[in-house]
Amino acid sequence: MEKSNDLDLIVEFEERIEQLIHDSKKIGYNPTKFQQMVNNKGALATVKQLIITPNLEYGFKKLIEL
Repeated sequence: MEKSNDLDLIVEFEERIEQLIHDSKKIGYNPTKFQQMVNNKGALATVKQLIITPNLEYGFKKLIEL
């Protein structure tokens, strides 16, 4: 039963990331590289990778500006 809950959370996370990508485009930012990473690795693996990166990525800085 716990694995089902974990899978549900991962699916929900993936959906939310896709919505955030869509919303970013609406405000004038196209996260092309992030979207490619999500398409190749999945949202969870991509976000984990970006979290451990010591430098704040350009895309995050641009979103903060917008």
